[in-house]
Amino acid sequence: MTALPLLHIGYHKTGTTWLQSGLFRAPGFALPWPSGIIRDVLIRPTDFTFDADRAAEFFTPASAAAASDNRIPVLSDERLSGSPHAGGYDSATIAARLASTFPEGRVLIVIREQSTAIYSMYMQYVRDGGGATLARYLAPRNPFEVPQFRYSHYEYDHLIARYRCLFGPERVLVLAYEDLTRDPLGFCTRIAHFAGSEPPSEPPAGRRYSSLSALTLLLKRPFNRLLVRNSLSPAAPFYVKDHERRFEAIEQLVPRFLSRPLERRWRAEADAHIGQRFATSNAQTAALTGLDLAALGYPVAEVEAGPRG
Repeated sequence: MTALPLLHIGYHKTGTTWLQSGLFRAPGFALPWPSGIIRDVLIRPTDFTFDADRAAEFFTPASAAAASDNRIPVLSDERLSGSPHAGGYDSATIAARLASTFPEGRVLIVIREQSTAIYSMYMQYVRDGGGATLARYLAPRNPFEVPQFRYSHYEYDHLIARYRCLFGPERVLVLAYEDLTRDPLGFCTRIAHFAGSEPPSEPPAGRRYSSLSALTLLLKRPFNRLLVRNSLSPAAPFYVKDHERRFEAIEQLVPRFLSRPLERRWRAEADAHIGQRFATSNAQTAALTGLDLAALGYPVAEVEAGPRG
């Protein structure tokens, strides 16, 4: 590779849209590959058809063009961390593909407190066409036969350790989404230093992805089961185009305050399901990364946690 990109793999719901539309389009960075292309080259091929040399050849021209303009090319797509709706079944496979395609790359991973991240991901699931209740989404039947939600996807220490083994600890940067919300300039400065670029003088003006309210999603959920046939709702008999846009229009008619009791109920339900199940994993993640996750609101077990890689 002529120039080595920053490999930003997510996770989902950790400010990816803001980074892609802000920092990664600022001077010093280039964002030459859209998500669709990244997925076509690195994710969609099967184990029998993926070719690391061919993938590297594909990414070389844009990397070279960015380097000639003194910019860091960024490969950014949260799907590179795996699919939350499918339990991250291919997370390790994608990590290996990235390592074989960009063996000298630098990896950026952004994590988020699990209860908040999972709740936000469930809201996205319904928006995209899912029809399960929160309880059924979190407890699918036979997730070992067909990829579905699994809590293990949010045990961050496993994937962090895998990337540290593949790329080396010094070339993996893990940041917390909560630091982005508290200090966006400091957050971006750490990324720029890690990538080898000049830090910004002020927070980039990136876009933020706005979610639909709980009440709008409550209306959309039965609609999905009947009229949105996709990977999240394969049994629906019909497919209505632009279903998201139609419900975005409905959203404008629903006062936000009407959704707050339902949102509180769903958040409490998510918290009750999740509890302290990630506390031990978070202790491992804190040991691996040096992040003070307890201070950021993550449940962290009071155990001696040795790094895994």
